[in-house]
Amino acid sequence: FPSHDMKGSTKSEYHKILSELYIWDTMIAEYYISRQEHKSISLEDLAGKYGISFKKEPTIAESFKLGIGADKVDQDLLETYLKEDVRVTKDVFLAQHKRALEIGGPAFVEYLIDMMGARLTTMIMERNGCTIDRKTFESHRTSLEAAVKHGTDTLESVMRKIFGPDFDGEISISSPKQVHTIIFGGDIKTSRLEPTGNLYKSGAKKGTEVMKRVVGSKAIAGFMVDPTWYEPHSKLKKLNSVNDKVLRDLLDLGCLDTSGTDFVDDLLVLRTFIKDLSTYETYKKQFYPYICGDGTPEWGERAVLHPNFNHALTHTKRPSCSQPNLQNVSNKDTVDIDDEH
Repeated sequence: FPSHDMKGSTKSEYHKILSELYIWDTMIAEYYISRQEHKSISLEDLAGKYGISFKKEPTIAESFKLGIGADKVDQDLLETYLKEDVRVTKDVFLAQHKRALEIGGPAFVEYLIDMMGARLTTMIMERNGCTIDRKTFESHRTSLEAAVKHGTDTLESVMRKIFGPDFDGEISISSPKQVHTIIFGGDIKTSRLEPTGNLYKSGAKKGTEVMKRVVGSKAIAGFMVDPTWYEPHSKLKKLNSVNDKVLRDLLDLGCLDTSGTDFVDDLLVLRTFIKDLSTYETYKKQFYPYICGDGTPEWGERAVLHPNFNHALTHTKRPSCSQPNLQNVSNKDTVDIDDEH
């Protein structure tokens, strides 16, 4: 490995350094060696798997967990900690290389190295970041907030009308149990005040009727076309879930009435808006200043995001993105709010 300080290098120096070396990421290697069984496996767990001793320096490990930076801990202990990490990483690499040869020979090792090339590419992507126009960002976030509020109010209004004024609880479109009941039918708890026929004889309420709270239940029909015989509906109901897949299956099977189809369609759209908005909220916490051509930071209309690209998290081998997840960003330029809907 070159002796350059990668952290302090310029972009061009950083790219040149990466182009001159091969890497072996033990986490990614294990992900492929185990056929995606081991996702995001730690160095400590890898050491245990391959029978490699690993003496963790507890003081340093605990400091890192508490968010204390490397420049704030005992430097002698830190050196011991890092040397042990390097030794174990090397031994894990040798064990993985041996295992890869056993699985598929030199061709499989070459395949793993090719996969590491993808890691190098995403390292450059992380380093370069993504430039954001802050004015456009705020405009889109405001539109999404309005869309989420409008969608939530609309759907909760439908739920409130169906559950009735005696529903014992707070209406929430984010409640899986309430949404399941609205769609598939079921019983809800009710609570209401009823007169007892008696009057208060004294106090501030003297002469007024005594009321008592009556707790009961109410049957909700649901949105099914015919819940008595439709077998696919019954199978979906037994899953006791209203995740996006279940909702789309209901639409595809055609077992919802018109009101139910509209409700589920709107709910899926709302969930997309909520997901997009959560990503935008994460953005705001991850902004960094734009770096000008002369290397000076600039806090203006532009900002930069440096997300993480993860290679060992999915079952499908595709990379994922986090902090923030740029893969959640809609490809639409604007968010339309239909006030007539």
